[in-house]
Amino acid sequence: MGLPSNSSIRYRKALDLITSYMRHRMASMGFTIPRRVASMASLAKSTVMY
Repeated sequence: MGLPSNSSIRYRKALDLITSYMRHRMASMGFTIPRRVASMASLAKSTVMY
């Protein structure tokens, strides 16, 4: 019944976790994420939402 929306929310949360983890890891390694990559990531996230 409410399975699809629940799974999508869980997937979105996992995606946020992964992106934040990668960001922290890159920062700890001394790399700065280019603006283009960040915009691409946000674009992918928005496409996943719809």
